Parts: sequence; structure tokens; C-alpha cells
Amino acid sequence: MGWKESAVCLFSLGMVHYLVLFVTLYQRLSGSDRLPVMLRPICRPTLFKRSMRSFNVAWWAYSFPLTMLALSSTEYAQQVKGTIAHLLMLVLSALSVLVALCLTLFTLLNTTMLLPENDPFATLDFANPDSS
Repeated sequence: MGWKESAVCLFSLGMVHYLVLFVTLYQRLSGSDRLPVMLRPICRPTLFKRSMRSFNVAWWAYSFPLTMLALSSTEYAQQVKGTIAHLLMLVLSALSVLVALCLTLFTLLNTTMLLPENDPFATLDFANPDSS
């Protein structure tokens, strides 16, 4: 796209982040301590299945990369002007909207689980402000 300065900036930020990650994760490999199971790079379907049982706010992390992919496919389809590129754009855009809507719905349905038990805002009656 011609954004050479932005690409170099993002690459340098990624390299600095990798240095921090390298020190944090790989310093344990030299000693006798092993990495805890949750910190190991894994691809276990059972772990993913277990994490999908209950709603978590971290699910929103899937929406941003998917939306960026849909936006990138839109720019690609405008440049290429091909049938397959437009089909890819439509599929990714629809998937992005569907994921965002589902996450919004899940968040609205599970907001009671997200609030702490002693939250003062959970007990307020906004319809009758004089009741408190």
C-alpha cells in the first residue's frame, strides 16, 4: 500500500515486544523449572472446548482481527476488481458482522455475570431515583 514508514514502525514495535516475550517465556527453559501448562504454546481442542462453555469478555479479541481482515479484503477487492475478490469481501464482511452481533448478544445476556456481587450500580433503580 506504500506505507513504508508505518510498516517499519510496526515491525520495530513487534521486535521490541518479541524481546520482552523472549525474556519472559524462555528464561524458564534454561533452569529446571518447566513452563506451566497454560503458558506452553499448545493446540489442544479440549482446552478450546472447555473455554467455550462459559462466556468470557476475552471473546471480543476475535472480532478486531476479523474486522481488519474484512476491511483489507474490501480494499483488495477494489484494487483487483475480480469476482473471487468480491466474493471473498462479502463472505468476510458478513462473517465479521455476524461475529460482532453474536458477541454483542452474548455480552448483553451475560452482563450479570460480569458485574461483581458488591457493585453499587447493580442495585440502583434508575426509574425511581428517590428510592435510594
